[in-house]
Amino acid sequence: MLAGSAAWLGWLTVCPALGFPSLATAAMLNLVLVPREDPGFWLGWALLVIGLAFVALVYLALAARGRLRPSIASGAVYGALCWLVAGALVMPLLGQVGSPVAAGSAADPMRGSFMMLDLGLGAPIAALIAWLVFGAVLGATAGPEAVDPPSQGPADSSGSAKNSPSIRGVVTGGAILLVGLAVILVAIGRIVRAPVEPSAAGTRTLASANVPSLPKGTDFFSVIELSQPPGATLGPHVHTYSGAAYSLAGVATISFSNGTTARVAPGQAAFIVAGQAHAHRNGDDQVPSALLAILIMALAMAVCLIAVSRRRRAGFLVVPLVMLIGVGTLGILNPWSNDWLFISVRSTTGRGAEMPMASSARLFESPDVGPFENSPYTEKLDEITIVPSASSTNVESAGPAALVVLDGRVEVQSSSGSSVELGSHGATVLQPGAAAQLSSLGGQPAHVLELAINPASGS
Repeated sequence: MLAGSAAWLGWLTVCPALGFPSLATAAMLNLVLVPREDPGFWLGWALLVIGLAFVALVYLALAARGRLRPSIASGAVYGALCWLVAGALVMPLLGQVGSPVAAGSAADPMRGSFMMLDLGLGAPIAALIAWLVFGAVLGATAGPEAVDPPSQGPADSSGSAKNSPSIRGVVTGGAILLVGLAVILVAIGRIVRAPVEPSAAGTRTLASANVPSLPKGTDFFSVIELSQPPGATLGPHVHTYSGAAYSLAGVATISFSNGTTARVAPGQAAFIVAGQAHAHRNGDDQVPSALLAILIMALAMAVCLIAVSRRRRAGFLVVPLVMLIGVGTLGILNPWSNDWLFISVRSTTGRGAEMPMASSARLFESPDVGPFENSPYTEKLDEITIVPSASSTNVESAGPAALVVLDGRVEVQSSSGSSVELGSHGATVLQPGAAAQLSSLGGQPAHVLELAINPASGS
């Protein structure tokens, strides 16, 4: 059951590297049930794991009552039935339970639908593969072929008992394998997600854009965080507002309809102007993700082949099962996913708008700013580095500005005398003409993004 669940979750996480759409099932549950929480919130994962365990227990209960014979074939048929129920009943129900699409949301939000066909034909195919693997592994490990035949007599020291593998040794080897995978994962994570830390305090401009006008009426600053596994694509779509994409980890590739492409590496940013048709894609690290997806399938097949082999032994079966759990877990964590922020000024009609992907999180929505005159503006994104040993950093802007803390702890002391302390991913807003002093807390450097809106004539 554990191996089948790990394979199910791992496959659906990394399969976009093979051309399938992204099916972030746990994140989609959170998007429906707790839309203002992080997509990795524990509730979605808990419900998903409980659901998979319940499905497995139903199969085992049917086998115990003699309603079916546990085998790879019956498990695969059972998995196909689960796929049909999940795609034809559960997904449309989630789509009905979810909140309606708010004005200003992206054109392609991920919502529950019949077989998730809104994401393309690859969605039900990817889900079917996951359910067939889940059922086949469950049937292979639940049947009599998963256990050793009873001993026919005392073991001869020169017989098969001596030559059969030690279960304890196999389990020990499996544990060592899992630890090794964990070490590799941590190493990869540190390499992929190594933060860009300037060596000294200061401010550097990451990107700027001239926009013809800002959304009419009162607006607000919006900060959302998005994550895409290798191969995943969001769009193409068009925003009615301008904004900046800033990469936290991995490379966020933005393809525009005019044929240009912006590759946003960690610590870099790019602006998307209102009306520009574009698509977001994680086109990097597809090879290791694709190999991991293939490895999950190969290990599942190994489990099934060993289970039906004539010289079946539980000891032999433990090895691919432990490896399947390990690579499935690695797939679930997926260290090759990118992670980026999108910071924008939007009309207040877009407050609480549905997230563009299930793996999106709403980090900040500011109080109202504006209204703005119908004239050109300059949007500029700066990165401010604050070190504890230096004096406070002063920030001021002719127009409104949003401050977003990337890491560390920061105190924002406004010119009016009020102050606020912000931790990682905390944010606040400065009203037009306001000034503030930024100080690093906790003895560690801090990095802050500032999106400033200024009239074009004064830029």
